[in-house]
Amino acid sequence: AGISLRSASDQNFLIVDISDPKKHRVIGEMDRFTVPMLLHEKAIYMHEGRQFQVEKLDFDACKAFIRQVETGYYTDADLNINLSLLDIEKEEPRPCGGQSALGEVKVTALVTMYKKIRFDTHENLGFGHVRLPETEMHTEAMWWTLPDDLVARFASDTLKNGMLGVANLLRIVCPLYLMCAPQD
Repeated sequence: AGISLRSASDQNFLIVDISDPKKHRVIGEMDRFTVPMLLHEKAIYMHEGRQFQVEKLDFDACKAFIRQVETGYYTDADLNINLSLLDIEKEEPRPCGGQSALGEVKVTALVTMYKKIRFDTHENLGFGHVRLPETEMHTEAMWWTLPDDLVARFASDTLKNGMLGVANLLRIVCPLYLMCAPQD
């Protein structure tokens, strides 16, 4: 019961509903890495089918203060991700060419802005800036490196589209092989 299945972090943020000034209540918590995307100031946060707006995010105290609102839009944050290789633990040549590798990586995320998007039409209603520190997460990763002769045979856009197709295929097949949910 003391171990979160959603996150290995012990620095979760409490989500505090301040809609009733006489009675503040904690309605949830979120891991530190996800907070900048969903709980930045002015974000619309959905909980139990109701909309809340984040009034204040206290990053140092790990608390987000939200108030129930009725808006016709939701917010979508723009996330910039940087991946840095820290250590290669294992490399293997692949029969189809190239190599697969396993190693430790650092994922750095920075949210710089958010968009307001109307529910029914998905019309962009405006945007706002987010001023939060970047977050880091150390994790394990696996990657596949294509051989140079294969890369040289295709135009850049064709190669990118092909790799996106492989990524989509992996998102479908891996959960079957690993016996997990696609979100995992």
